[in-house]
Amino acid sequence: MTMQSKNTWFTTTLILICLTIFMGCASKKDDLLKEALIAKHDNRQTKSQDISAINTHVFSSARMSSDPGDYLLGAGDLIEVTVFESKDLGTTVRVSSRGYVTLPLLGPVLVKDLSAEEAEEKIEGLYRKTYIKDPHISIFVRSTSARGSLLSVRWQIQGLMTSPANNAL
Repeated sequence: MTMQSKNTWFTTTLILICLTIFMGCASKKDDLLKEALIAKHDNRQTKSQDISAINTHVFSSARMSSDPGDYLLGAGDLIEVTVFESKDLGTTVRVSSRGYVTLPLLGPVLVKDLSAEEAEEKIEGLYRKTYIKDPHISIFVRSTSARGSLLSVRWQIQGLMTSPANNAL
């Protein structure tokens, strides 16, 4: 072999080896890139599934409160409690100053700051626990107490103020 053919053969072989190595590295880089993308996609799916699971848990365990427009029972309210299929347990009762009503068989039950619907559910649960297999309770608010808010006013009046008085001796 001539010197020139040896150089050509060596150069060609060297180029083929370099291309093979480069292609091998490129495929490894592609594989690594694919794995990274797959892991990232899986991680996004996992995060999405985790968020979905958390949302489901939170919303299912949250106690749905009554409509903000619902009237909340308070001291002095007169309510009619009806227990269907048991006229003896129905009663009309006034909410005490501490927020309790006294019901047949149950005794005092706290209803302060509950809507009528929430109070129905509470009383149903109490009757179901001990006395009635499947109670159906209805609460009707007969009258409400005049609960107002405290208003503090400061007057600055100069001069003599008189008030009507009973001057009889």
